[in-house]
Formats: sequence, structure tokens, C-alpha cells
Amino acid sequence: MGFISGLFAAATTIVKAVNIIATAVSAVTTIVTAVSKVLGLTQTDNPEELGQKALQAEEQNIRPEDFKSYAEYVKEVESLDLDPARVSKWSKEQKEAKALEVSASLFTEKFGVENTSAMFQEIAKRPDFFTPERTKQYFEVSQEKSIDLGKISDLINNKTTDVNKILEAKNLMFEIEKTINPELTSLENSKKIMELRAD
Repeated sequence: MGFISGLFAAATTIVKAVNIIATAVSAVTTIVTAVSKVLGLTQTDNPEELGQKALQAEEQNIRPEDFKSYAEYVKEVESLDLDPARVSKWSKEQKEAKALEVSASLFTEKFGVENTSAMFQEIAKRPDFFTPERTKQYFEVSQEKSIDLGKISDLINNKTTDVNKILEAKNLMFEIEKTINPELTSLENSKKIMELRAD
């Protein structure tokens, strides 16, 4: 299996997990597409536009495996003009599903399978908390500090009793929340995290 094929397989698994967890897949797609644009992974933050272009690319036999990276493939996809004659060919849900697949593949290529899977599933469970700005911060800080976002997911979902892992995840969350809301005290940040764990 080639790199792109393996990447796509991993992304497909992530998308399936999101579809199982999320009560509103559309909300998840909107968040991750917005983050994709902010991080410079895509030019658009419109899921339907991205999805339709990717579906058009499929029809034109533009395939990810023909490119050196998935990011290069997406650049080609986004260079396509939207075909007005095909706007109604695919439903809103089909376009959004394709956009989620594209975003999952982009994030997997940039941040790795584990981090992408952990964060996408958290967005699916808590879309009100994991806003585009917050999600961006989590991805960027975790990459900068080489921290596994799965540890944060384990903390939030009460899946670990390892004190060191809990402290590491809490410290990362404190740092990110302080960046987003600098006016909050450590106590307020701690309360926010505890409330999140109780959900």
C-alpha cells in the first residue's frame, strides 16, 4: 500500500468514527473545514464548495495517488471551477461528507493519524467546546510540543488514571485555554476542564 493509499485508509477510518459519534456531522465538517483554511491547508472554509470540487475531481479522474502529497492533490482540486451544471448533482450531505474526507486526509498528513483521530472524535462529541479557534490551538500547540492529543482525549473522557499523563494533558489544556482566554484564572481554567470531563 502506497503512502497516499495508506493515508486515505486512515482518514476513512476517522470519518467512520466521526459518523458514529456525532449527532450533527455537518457541524463537525464546518469546524474542521474552517480550521483547514486557518492553518493554510485549504483556500476555502466552505464545506459544500470543497466537497463539490473534490467530487468533480473524481469524475475527471484526478486522483490523490497521482500526486506527491495529499496537499498537492487538494491544491489541484481547489483550482477547479465549480460547474454550475453539477451543483444539484450531489446533495448537501454528499458534498459535506466529501469535504470531511478531504479534511481528515489533510490533517492526517500534517498531524498524524493518532492526533487527527483523537481531535476529530472530540469535535464530534463536543462541537460547542471545540470551536475552530480552539481546535486550531490544540493542533498547533500539540505539534509544537510533540504532545499526543490522545492524552487530552483520555483526560476528558476519564480513560486514564496515570497521574503523569493527567498532569501533562491538564498542563497542555491550561496553556491553550490561557491563550484563548487570557483573562481566566487558573482556578477558572481548572473548573472549565472539570466541567468538560463531566459531560
